[in-house]
Amino acid sequence: MEVTPSANQPVKQSQKPVLQMRDYWSRYRAIVIVSVCLMQLTIICIVAMALIIGGAKPASMLFWITVCATTLASVPLNLYLTMQLLVPLRDLTNTITNAAGEKPRLPLANPNTPRYESDGFGRFLQYIYDGSATKDAPSKDSADSPNELLAAALKNTRAGVIVMNAKDGRVVFANKSAPVRQDTNEQPELELIFNPEGLLSDWLAHCRKTAVHAEKTWYRVANRIVGDTERRIFNVSANYEKGSAAEVVLVTFDATDKYQPEDDDLDFIAFAAHELR
Repeated sequence: MEVTPSANQPVKQSQKPVLQMRDYWSRYRAIVIVSVCLMQLTIICIVAMALIIGGAKPASMLFWITVCATTLASVPLNLYLTMQLLVPLRDLTNTITNAAGEKPRLPLANPNTPRYESDGFGRFLQYIYDGSATKDAPSKDSADSPNELLAAALKNTRAGVIVMNAKDGRVVFANKSAPVRQDTNEQPELELIFNPEGLLSDWLAHCRKTAVHAEKTWYRVANRIVGDTERRIFNVSANYEKGSAAEVVLVTFDATDKYQPEDDDLDFIAFAAHELR
């Protein structure tokens, strides 16, 4: 007798787990490793059969030396070569995963590596990074969007927040507390005096060439020379994220109250030493 489910009785359906994009590489890598090992096992069996047909006895020392040497030489070499050839696929899937909004399991690839610059693959990665940055850019038509609310909140915080263009160092956004000034073209520019051995421009140039993500902190960075009544001293924290809508973000903390008394003491000591001479 066949029993049919009633209208009020829920029918249980088996749901497959949703596979995330970031898990693709690990699954594919495992499949490749198993496939290479099976292929090598097949080759070893063919070599063993060829030796037997050629007159080698399975019990002989020469037979097993040949089989073992073939195994030890071919399996690791083929696995290594295959993994090296799959590196671009690994980096491509990782970059696409990041562009899709998922957190990748591996660090993002740098398109400026010598290998990718020489074979042209870096252009593919850079294209994805640029497309992700364009997609994440805030819309100008949404005045009440979360991005606009965040910008309004940043303008009122005591910490200085500066968003810069990584390519030319141009200031894209700065809140009221940020140490910026207007240049001759009425455009905002950074008003900080970095030491020659730790210039912000040098750090940005290094990040553009070698980094996907980088952080750095500078201490005791003044905005004006000693003696200026409006001189302030900051601790500066920088964050670089390649391909982001805000690639370079500086956060400045006004530490004038902490550092200025020390500078005044040093100025007094220098003045006293000069008078004694």
